[in-house]
Amino acid sequence: MITFTFPDIRYNFPEEGANPFDVNAIGKYFIDASGFSNLSRSLSAFSFDQLDKNVPTGYKLIVVCERLAIIQNANLLMENKQDDRDFINNNIAGKYTIHINQKLRSFVPSWNSYLESYSIRINEVDVSIYSHLWGTYEEAVAYAKARSCSSELVCMVSRVIDCHNWH
Repeated sequence: MITFTFPDIRYNFPEEGANPFDVNAIGKYFIDASGFSNLSRSLSAFSFDQLDKNVPTGYKLIVVCERLAIIQNANLLMENKQDDRDFINNNIAGKYTIHINQKLRSFVPSWNSYLESYSIRINEVDVSIYSHLWGTYEEAVAYAKARSCSSELVCMVSRVIDCHNWH
């Protein structure tokens, strides 16, 4: 039996969706905007109108993600097939990100402050979206497997579908 603590849901939409870390859930898409939404089977749940209705504006980035794998203790608990799609913004969209089931706190020297995040960064100095991106699915899964072995973290590998500055 698989047991671990799910992260909190900050944006409780779509209403019928489950937590992105729920390995038994069917949905595939979610957002991360300094917190997670529920899963959806359809990207239309994260249209501009739906985001406008459900995510308050503020100094944040909304990242629309396609959930691909959940890893615990270097074991793949679930894996989804990637959708075939073309990406307009190839700097970010089409890259891979790793989220974890509990917030990590790290010191950011350039801010002289601490940052708490569900995202794994490649390096602890850069806090931009680029520090959260892996170029290939294989790289992201390998890193997530290694990270989940050396801690009690559960890792979720996702592909970035789109992102929006949300001010």
